[in-house]
Amino acid sequence: MILVVNQVDKSNISDKEINVEEVMLKIKENIKRRSARDVQGLETHKELAYINSSWNIQNNGFFISSHRPILGRFLVKIRELILAEIRRYVDPTIWKQKEFNSSIVKILNNTTKRLDRISSQVEDEIAQSESMKAGVPNYFTLEERVSGSREDTKKKQSAFIKYFKNCVNVLDIGCGRGEFLELLKEQRIGGRGVAMDDDTANYCGTLDLNVKKMDIISYLNLLEDESLDGVFIDRIVEHLDPGYLINMIRLCFTKMAFGAYIIIKTANPLSLVSLSNFYMDMTHKKPIHPDTLKFLIESAGFREPFVQFCTPLVENRELELIDTHGLDENVRRFAEAFNQNAETLNRIIYGPREYAVIGMK
Repeated sequence: MILVVNQVDKSNISDKEINVEEVMLKIKENIKRRSARDVQGLETHKELAYINSSWNIQNNGFFISSHRPILGRFLVKIRELILAEIRRYVDPTIWKQKEFNSSIVKILNNTTKRLDRISSQVEDEIAQSESMKAGVPNYFTLEERVSGSREDTKKKQSAFIKYFKNCVNVLDIGCGRGEFLELLKEQRIGGRGVAMDDDTANYCGTLDLNVKKMDIISYLNLLEDESLDGVFIDRIVEHLDPGYLINMIRLCFTKMAFGAYIIIKTANPLSLVSLSNFYMDMTHKKPIHPDTLKFLIESAGFREPFVQFCTPLVENRELELIDTHGLDENVRRFAEAFNQNAETLNRIIYGPREYAVIGMK
């Protein structure tokens, strides 16, 4: 959930005022075009899925039988002999056709993947160009820069799927681009989402995901008590005022069934690198300390909440440690002291980018 704001260079502003309604109209048109392309892409992938399931024309499930009680066994034997003779001539042709079909399907799959990647790149470049012309950055482009690609986000979120195994009514609060809802769907776990902006809800709709555009507190108040068997919240709490956040967590407890898990994931302020990137998103209010969020979840009634750090940095910029093997004793003590200090600094500067607090009702 990102509110996009663009800093304007006053030297480039003409005497003519910017038409805000025209800018917003262009953004909505871009989203509609993308939605139409996504729907068309879904139809193409459905057809491709049918081809993948039907290319093998060999009928291995065929069997011979007879309803006649006396002559049945004799007739079956004759038919088996006839079928075997026919297959001597037909099977080589069927095998060649099957191999041909297999090759065509592989080519179609590889071509479709390449076209999907190219199409995505072209759409992003066009949308970014049009948005910059209008004076406003594109929502999805900024989202990708701040949170990473959808594939990266799904990979990070997949670590939490195990807490929702066999669930039928998991709520994704602030579902973003729908990555976690897709993971639930792939695992045959029932899930739905609530979004606070039209763009997100419309985009998730093109992916055939169950998402409602509504204020979070208002949405939770409409649900029956103990009707949810899981709640997932990723990179949302840093956008909320303290009072709203506390009310939301307490409502989640009321609406969740006994034994259900709540997972709240956010930026890690204990890592200076993570903290320095926090305000790339101008809608972030302030980072939340892991102990604070853990306390809020525990105060709402959740049992034994714990903090799980995730998303380690991959820049490999950490301070290097000294190899103490074979060093003189005095030098080794100095090197060990240096290594301890370096490890402390590495945790503070280059710690994991995110953390999650996990609790059970």
